[in-house]
Amino acid sequence: MMRVIFFILLLIGSINGEKWFRHYGVSKNDNLTSMTKTKDSGFIFVGSSTTLGNGRNDLWVLKTDDSLNFNWQRFYGGPFDDLGKKIFPQKDGFIIIGQKITPTSKDIWILKIDSKGKKEWEKVFNNKNDNIVHSIEELKGVGFIVTGVEEISFKESQGFILLLDKNGETIWKKVFGGREKDGLFNTKKIKGGFISVGYTNSISNSGLKIPETTFLQRLLRFFISPKMSQDIWLINLDNDGKMIWEKTYGGKKEDTGQFVFTAGDSSYLVLGNTNSFKSKKGDIWVIKTDDQGKEVWNNIYGGKGKDYLKHSIELNSGNVLMTLSSEEEGSLLKKNNSMQTRNILISENGGTLWDNYYSSDHANNISGLYKSEKNRIINIGYKIIPKNKEKIKFEGLGGVPNGEQKIQAWVFDIDTLGIKNREQVFIGDRSEYGVALMKEPDSDIYVLANLDSYNNGENDIAILAFNSFGTIKNAVSIIEDGDQTGTSFHNGINEKIIIIGETYSSKYAGIDLLMRSYDNSGKMVWENEFGGFGDDIGLDVIRSASGGSIIAGRTNSFGNGGTDAWLLKVDNFGQEKWSKSYGGKSLDEFSCISSTKDGNYIALGTTLSYSMNEDFYLMSIDEEGEDIWESTYGGPNNDRGIIVKELPSGGFILIGETQNSIRKRGKDILVIRTNNKGDEVWSTEVGGNGDQVPYASCMLNDQGNGYVIVGKTESNNGLSKILLMNISSMGRVLWEKSYGGAYISEGCSIEDDGTGLIVMGNLDFDDNGNSDIFLFKTDYEGVILGK
Repeated sequence: MMRVIFFILLLIGSINGEKWFRHYGVSKNDNLTSMTKTKDSGFIFVGSSTTLGNGRNDLWVLKTDDSLNFNWQRFYGGPFDDLGKKIFPQKDGFIIIGQKITPTSKDIWILKIDSKGKKEWEKVFNNKNDNIVHSIEELKGVGFIVTGVEEISFKESQGFILLLDKNGETIWKKVFGGREKDGLFNTKKIKGGFISVGYTNSISNSGLKIPETTFLQRLLRFFISPKMSQDIWLINLDNDGKMIWEKTYGGKKEDTGQFVFTAGDSSYLVLGNTNSFKSKKGDIWVIKTDDQGKEVWNNIYGGKGKDYLKHSIELNSGNVLMTLSSEEEGSLLKKNNSMQTRNILISENGGTLWDNYYSSDHANNISGLYKSEKNRIINIGYKIIPKNKEKIKFEGLGGVPNGEQKIQAWVFDIDTLGIKNREQVFIGDRSEYGVALMKEPDSDIYVLANLDSYNNGENDIAILAFNSFGTIKNAVSIIEDGDQTGTSFHNGINEKIIIIGETYSSKYAGIDLLMRSYDNSGKMVWENEFGGFGDDIGLDVIRSASGGSIIAGRTNSFGNGGTDAWLLKVDNFGQEKWSKSYGGKSLDEFSCISSTKDGNYIALGTTLSYSMNEDFYLMSIDEEGEDIWESTYGGPNNDRGIIVKELPSGGFILIGETQNSIRKRGKDILVIRTNNKGDEVWSTEVGGNGDQVPYASCMLNDQGNGYVIVGKTESNNGLSKILLMNISSMGRVLWEKSYGGAYISEGCSIEDDGTGLIVMGNLDFDDNGNSDIFLFKTDYEGVILGK
């Protein structure tokens, strides 16, 4: 199973001006709007999030158990805004109806997912005019009715009603309105047709009771037409969507109808916001009408402050529960006078049964209500967390703001008396870990990443694509049961990407090498697994000169004993060409493989088969995997080979780590240069207090400046920073930089794009225990560039 999940960038500035620094995965805006029950007695929510995504807002699906504990999450969307409005259970999954918003269109979007979140199909309803969705209702045995606003021009809009079957196919669509701004918010099925409510600036056909007036008032009204204002608009339709009658309700200011319910006595209950009556700041207006839309009674609900109706549902005996965004009375004397959630339960006759505030330390908003079993009502919305004005010291940037204003999904449940029982806050932030960076001339920046999608320690693989400015363009993730870890990737033929990773064996016990190929649209082309009864791990992959790929790693499924270094060649379709192991009777592995100018390959790793300590293990191999020559390098301490590069002038640079001879100094970076036959020319050791660990290296386009190593420098207290180091072709350290905050950070990959150095790594930005991915760009002296 696979899914598409996307990441949204967070631009981070500095006190010296905005820098080319991108941060991905930090919790930002996470909002839930709708929910439903699942077959396992849990809940599934839908909303939108900018925390992880391919653009701005992505449709966000969140699964919890019955106690609202997190199970899993999914993201769906493209490079712009994708919003989830409402989710409905089906026999074999869920239907989600939402909105796609681009710079040129606003379209209705419907998609079907299975019980684990895999997208099965989707439909986008393109229209020449923008369509804004306000509500969706399910019609049992028929499908769904979608209500909203169709924007004709800047000054003109109309209300639309779209009837869909259960597969998302259009049955009919109707548009209603005049020449001004009109719209519809909510539609319900009634006997013989539909009832819909919204607002109008074009139509005047009052359904309110006519107040008694004097002769003079009637005379003035005859000669002076009243000025049009925005009124609540109620329309009655037959089963085919043809209008039967319409009524309006309002005063001299702006009034909007948002919800409509049917009563058992063939009447309607209309709920909305008014600016015409009671309070100048806005209150909630409820009107009861007869079956022809004529007013029976109307009531105002709210306080002295601002009140906005956000959602409502019908409970037992005709009672209606409203959720409001409201200024709590007396809040002007408090430090926190932000908008708070308020629930009001009214009877079918308009009486207030109870009225409760649910205040918190932050402004909040409820956008959905859900009635569950056992007299349980769940409020669904968000809290607004203000900006933290403090700055985290980030070495190399001078100071990074501790995030922007955040919106966190907020869910709480109440009983039928309005007593709150429990609440949960959800954020889209999960652990993301970047592994490798790939940038070729005139191409996008690609990042291979691992995601803890289920927040349970099991990883899934993702490929992220960014443009040259660090803006996310596309991403593909593989979500399966169990643990899958990506380790390396490369560009294949015809714009395909080949990834390797680890997965639990589908045939034997242990870990197998996982390979997958994707085209440039993110569609999987092929997949394969390789391995035996033991663990078979791929650590690096490159394109073969004769076609296909060569993978370097380790295996204990076969070979000379212990763990052997392993090379595997596959063709362009992922089929095995040959598989060979190398080493002695102890522990051996290859961690890196590169092609050489003579048409062969060079592999570097670590061996424990030829001495009492670990040594660098270097081997030259031909196209068929035959050993041309091999050599080991090391001293009295453990030495591990990690990276190998062929020098333009000939010979190789080997980079790894070695244990410092002073025990408390930790690990140092060891660099060895050899000639074309593997004979050592020189070596240098770079270290300091704590561990210095290299993860990747790149040759600079200006060959005279050598190469750059990226990794981490870790202090004795376990905290780490990103390490960047420039070493000349003669082994001299030209400069060394470190970057990082107060927590754990490390550099994992680096590329020279011809204008500077692109660095990718991982950083625990807010000490929440989750790793987040970053990209930044420096000049050739290691100074982070401006945007």
